[in-house]
Order: sequence, then C-alpha cells, then structure tokens
Amino acid sequence: MASNDLLLINVANGKRIYLRAVSLIKPKKTQIPVTTPLVNTTPDATIIFRFTGQAKDLLILFALFDDGVDVSGLSALSKVTVAQQRAYLEDDIFTHEFGTSWTLTDNTGIFLTTQITGVISSLEFDGKQGAQTVLTGTIVFQQGRIGSV
Repeated sequence: MASNDLLLINVANGKRIYLRAVSLIKPKKTQIPVTTPLVNTTPDATIIFRFTGQAKDLLILFALFDDGVDVSGLSALSKVTVAQQRAYLEDDIFTHEFGTSWTLTDNTGIFLTTQITGVISSLEFDGKQGAQTVLTGTIVFQQGRIGSV
C-alpha cells in the first residue's frame, strides 16, 4: 500500500480492493432529530425529539488508474485496467447482498487510526476519464454493524 491508499474488504466474500490516490476522507457525524413546530409560535418554541443515536459517514474520494497495478491484491483476479477495476468495485466489492458489511483499513494512519466496519451506502464515478487511464470516484461509507430486525 502506498501512503495514501485504503484497503476495503467485503466481509461476506473476502474480496478486497486497494483504493488508491485517496485525496480526501471527510467524516460526518449526525444525530437526526424529529422536529414539531407548534402552530402560531416562533421557531424557538419548536419541540425537538431525539429518537436515534449518532451515525458517522465517511466520504472517500479516490482514483482508479490503468497503470498495470492489480488493485485486488489477488494475482488470480488481476484487475489492472480502469474498466476491470470499476466492474470489480461495482460487482464484487459493492455487492447487492443485504447482510454484507465491509472493513476499511488505513495502514499508514493518515486518514484512520483503526480499522472500521460498516456498509457502503453510495458509490459513484465522475464522468470525466482521461483516455481510459484515470477515473475518479466517491464512496460513502457508513460506520457501524449490520443489525437484524
């Protein structure tokens, strides 16, 4: 791993990808209240209820490169082109299975000091791509554990 790489592992299938050239991890903690504005009153009379605890999302900006490096770390899979990396990330890492969770590791400690577990809630790619050699993307990673209802 380079100094600004993160390791993302799908816990269910064990497949991994090195997110390279991570330029930003933006953490966001939320605790969403339910508000009840009262009729014929000012905003300071609004009643606010908290029914949930805190949540933490990490916005991760990264890039895929066609430079011959296998981002899967598994030579049998060999994901080196931008198209292969994108398909692998969309199909094998960010899978549709309901109970899947992921681990996110930063061995350098630049962005994270410990491994965290959670779910990928969003994956998107920017439409700009340089001659099929570079593609930037964004992942929203929600920290936590899978629960059952």
